[in-house]
Amino acid sequence: MPALYNLQQEALAEHNRFVNLKNMQANLISSGRNLLELQADEISQLEALTEQSTGRAGKQTRNMLAFAAGYTYCDCPTQIDSSLKQTIATAKPSGLEQLLHVEASPNPAKHWVSFTYELPFGISEAILEVADARGRLLGSEKLSSNKGQSLWDIRGITGGIYYFRLTANGFSKSGKIVIVD
Repeated sequence: MPALYNLQQEALAEHNRFVNLKNMQANLISSGRNLLELQADEISQLEALTEQSTGRAGKQTRNMLAFAAGYTYCDCPTQIDSSLKQTIATAKPSGLEQLLHVEASPNPAKHWVSFTYELPFGISEAILEVADARGRLLGSEKLSSNKGQSLWDIRGITGGIYYFRLTANGFSKSGKIVIVD
């Protein structure tokens, strides 16, 4: 394909980064894992792609790292237009945010965490997953009612930041929980 489009220099390098990303994703799928199960070397590869790429590969790796490993990125302007400081912006929730509800408490937690959830009308099955900062899945529970609570005993869990995700009917909502020793 590079020859077909006469890709050279940076365009060729960006194409190769994109191909490397797609190969990594294919290997992840073929090994039966998902983004929450990334290994340290795979996270390092994604970090390197993020630093090297300003194109599609870089944007996709940033999104993958933000979702699976809790990274945050900002394409903030270096200089803010002063007229914008006078404007108040309000965010309207999207349809997805209104469909699912999941909350973890207490947060931070020391001995246990209670996940309170509510699913949209007509949906009574969901999956609640908890992963560590490296994306390793620590627990998964199938929920079989449209509203309820799930307890997680964390007495044997090392302190740190953990991520939870509620998935139902193709939609998901996630959050972060801090565990202290």
